[in-house]
Amino acid sequence: MTKAILGLLGLQTVLLLVLTFRIADLERIDSTTRAYAEERTLPLQNNDRAAARPQSVGLSAEEIREIVRSEMALAVSEITVAQSSNSAATPQRQPLIDERQIELMRASVEADLNAMRATGRSTPSEMAALQSKIAKLPPRERKAALDRLTKAINDGYIDAQL
Repeated sequence: MTKAILGLLGLQTVLLLVLTFRIADLERIDSTTRAYAEERTLPLQNNDRAAARPQSVGLSAEEIREIVRSEMALAVSEITVAQSSNSAATPQRQPLIDERQIELMRASVEADLNAMRATGRSTPSEMAALQSKIAKLPPRERKAALDRLTKAINDGYIDAQL
């Protein structure tokens, strides 16, 4: 029971401190706003208080909207120009090799892998040649060939380093 009362007392103290800091922040903001408003309402050149009006604080909402619209239109036009220049500068990519060439390269890689498995070894130059052939394959075939090579090395069928 006393622990609960002490806990509530502590919570109440913390909440009072938070409230005090919030009130201080609000008073600081209020005094800053009031000083700004007083500065803006001073007479411009005339000492006659009746003739003096507060200076305009900023742009109207309609003026801000118009500025935003013009800036957005400018940004869209710049993006459109950049995209059209990029598409004109880079022609559409055509497949560099056809399916028959891919199949021949894949068969060559398979033959090299089988030869390495048969001997159980690979010299650094043989491995470099195989990696060069694998690099020329399209991404899907390249991944499959590298997977087979890595599996053969990890399983101990080929004594080599990648």
